[in-house]
Amino acid sequence: MADGVFLNYRGEDSRSYAALLYMELSRHFGNELVFLDSESMVAGTDFVDELVSQVRHCRAMLAIIGPRWLHAAEPRSGRRRIDNPQDWIRRELVTAIGAGVRVIPILTDDAELPQAEDLPDDLVPLIRYQFRRLRHREATADLARIIADLEAVEPGLASAARQLAADTVQNRVGDRLRQETARVLGVLDRARFPLVVPGLDPDEVPALVEQRLDAYQRELAGLIGLVADCVTAGPEWDQTWLRSLRQLLATADDDRDAVEELATAQAYPALLVSYAAGVAAVLAGRETAVPAMLDPTGSATGAGRWAIKRLLPYRVVAPVVVAGFPGWPGRPPEFGLSLRLRRVLEAVFARTGDRSEFAAAFEEYEYLRSLLELHSLDFTAFGEFAVALGRDRSDLDERTAPWLTAGSPLLRAGAFNGQAAAATETRRRLVSASRARFG
Repeated sequence: MADGVFLNYRGEDSRSYAALLYMELSRHFGNELVFLDSESMVAGTDFVDELVSQVRHCRAMLAIIGPRWLHAAEPRSGRRRIDNPQDWIRRELVTAIGAGVRVIPILTDDAELPQAEDLPDDLVPLIRYQFRRLRHREATADLARIIADLEAVEPGLASAARQLAADTVQNRVGDRLRQETARVLGVLDRARFPLVVPGLDPDEVPALVEQRLDAYQRELAGLIGLVADCVTAGPEWDQTWLRSLRQLLATADDDRDAVEELATAQAYPALLVSYAAGVAAVLAGRETAVPAMLDPTGSATGAGRWAIKRLLPYRVVAPVVVAGFPGWPGRPPEFGLSLRLRRVLEAVFARTGDRSEFAAAFEEYEYLRSLLELHSLDFTAFGEFAVALGRDRSDLDERTAPWLTAGSPLLRAGAFNGQAAAATETRRRLVSASRARFG
């Protein structure tokens, strides 16, 4: 418990208040930063060495003083315990005072600070320390003040409190993500989303696929927001959302009687989640996380390439099917899913930033995604950005140049085999392909 809070108390006087302080301070700072003898020492510990060590290394001691603290007596002699140099309450306080530890007297209910003449000489400094009260009827307010005091005088405790609060929020997000993933996996079944549709007219396929994508989006609305939150929270949560993505990728069924367009569209939930994670990563300045979204298996070959191919938008829904959507606005069908994904995710990210920030992040993610696809597979699914890029009307090269320079975090993370030359060559190939296709 180095740099934490030590609770000094006399059992027969203030045990319940010590327990209350331990529970509340542990909740706020973490139990590893709060020492209470009955809770913090494991069986078999040399309590003499442990108590002395903990006192010397703590940042603050709370001396809990109740109405019986001063006059508690030894059963046989009747002598006040505080007058015995071996009394542990006295020894802990004397050690703390000698070590320069901040000592804060905590007066419970109507207890008063002892007078100098009532204390052994080595405890007289105690009366000069500013005290705080902890009253049964005002416990919430008194505890809040004690915590605020500790944070004000010990920056390390304030930092620990902020970190614990952040970890608590993140843990809740992680738990919610796992629960929501389980729920989504439970509804993505053949009963709800059948692949075999007897008597289906080929002309009806585009409308049915569009309905299927709409249904997927409704089911995933909560999940994609949680994934974005986990990506934003930092790299320590990457395995949590990547697990969700892997589970979604593993839901695809094969059936020789399946409608082919419905079978390939099974990857749409995973594609939607990967896009949400990618845009969140770019917005959070975490472009190093993008390669993992295209290879959630963690393998650069075999299963990894299968995952990348599986998440190519035009393999999820072919452009010819997009062109037949009843709601299709007439844009080039090559960008069918790109346009749909942008519209879906715009609503998700509207709560965290303005639309221009989202639009730029979406474009940058699709650009980086295409570069990584081209490097790994020698072909790519163009996004909307490719038209402007092919007509020399895009500044994507300039905006993303720092990602692809030697020593950049993205290259250090292993993208483009860590080689700036490979990144530059892939970028040249993408610009050339965009010009040939859309210039």
